[in-house]
Amino acid sequence: MFRLAKTFNAGSMDIQNTLVLPSGSDSPMPVYMYIAHLAQEWNGNNNIGIMVGAAHPKIMSMIRASVPNLWFLSSGINIQNGELELALKAGLRADGTGMLVHVSTSIAKAVDTPAQAAKDLRDKILKITTI
Repeated sequence: MFRLAKTFNAGSMDIQNTLVLPSGSDSPMPVYMYIAHLAQEWNGNNNIGIMVGAAHPKIMSMIRASVPNLWFLSSGINIQNGELELALKAGLRADGTGMLVHVSTSIAKAVDTPAQAAKDLRDKILKITTI
């Protein structure tokens, strides 16, 4: 189960970056970070992850540092413009896993060769993650 922490759209800044003061804390944090912390707390059976949009790699990196073991479901990656590499570097766990990359539009748009588009994407990910 994935909990929504930070979406990739520009409008996400309006709500998901709002500071909240968690119960029992004296340090405010953005809503997205609070949700990430709650997800980590609830993850007793290793069955909860968070949705983290890839359009904000600095924020993704901060979330990863704060919740190093959670799985991320990430969308909003433009695989043509180098965003894939930024997202992977920001979102992968130290062991090189922990991220599900949602790129169905890129594959679906390859109407004649979706299987080849998926293989090309896999190869790009492997190249980036083995550097």
